[in-house]
Amino acid sequence: MEQTENVKERWASAPLKERLYYMANEMHVNYPAFVRSLVEIKNQVLTCEQQQKGEGLLLLAPTGVGKSHLSNYLKRLWPDDHEGWKSTIPVVTFTLPSVVTKLRIAHALLRSIQPTANLSHNEQTVEERIQVLLSQIGTRVVIIDNVHDITARRKAGGIKEIGDWLRDIIDSSRRLFILLGAPSAIEIINKSPQLRRRTTRQIRIDYFKINTPKKLEQFQAFLQRLDKELPLACTTSFDVDLTKRIYYATNGIFNYVFLLFSRAVAVAVTAGRESITQEDLEEAFRLVMGDSVKRTLNPFLPNFVNRPLDQEDEPFHDWCDTWDNPLRKD
Repeated sequence: MEQTENVKERWASAPLKERLYYMANEMHVNYPAFVRSLVEIKNQVLTCEQQQKGEGLLLLAPTGVGKSHLSNYLKRLWPDDHEGWKSTIPVVTFTLPSVVTKLRIAHALLRSIQPTANLSHNEQTVEERIQVLLSQIGTRVVIIDNVHDITARRKAGGIKEIGDWLRDIIDSSRRLFILLGAPSAIEIINKSPQLRRRTTRQIRIDYFKINTPKKLEQFQAFLQRLDKELPLACTTSFDVDLTKRIYYATNGIFNYVFLLFSRAVAVAVTAGRESITQEDLEEAFRLVMGDSVKRTLNPFLPNFVNRPLDQEDEPFHDWCDTWDNPLRKD
């Protein structure tokens, strides 16, 4: 929910530590791709619960686009409850283990539900225990992060084997499984027809772009919504020039935008200001990038020539983990 001006005023006397904690753990900014993903997830959860049928949802996004932010938001939307006579964990999240086998994945899922669980080496025993626990704790969604690791660490036969196992666990759970991964994760669906039938819904999210007037307008609107949520008492104006500078400083990558503004808030508050200036962003960019970029290439310098920082020895050189990558085959 966006803050009103009156709500923003409360930050005027807040210590910097409190503001940074809010940005790291509580702040949320809606943008079209996020809203679309959230609506789809809610609809799929209701479908699974009404039809008592498991479904998979493949969410493909490049590094830094905000997949973890989405997971954390779902955990806040449907929070754990350990106050009653039994615990409920509506959203279970786990990351694939470094060694990707059916049993290792099952162990990782079991430990995400019950950290002290004894790990049997019998796959069927582990899977049965998982199903019992998911029912006991009222789980609505299971989120598997970094599913692209399956394609990176297994050959074609192994990818199909893991995909078929995921199909089975989705079927028996009768819950929504969200598979989060980089664009290359599409291969696990392609290699496992059975899993593809359970994962007919796919969502693809990419970085912000400014290469058309509409996309520039969308990025500018996102920055304005972000500014309303910042833990500062006053707002900042984002004209087209500043919007472009922020884009070149972050390459339109969600996580870099948040990191840049986190540093900028710290710079502004330390200087006794309640809004962000271009000079604050200049210093924030220097803090984020350190010595990895020449000082003359700081996008917030007055004489910076607007262009992407994607040449050799620049921060976003060869940054191809995106749907616009001309080398991508899927």
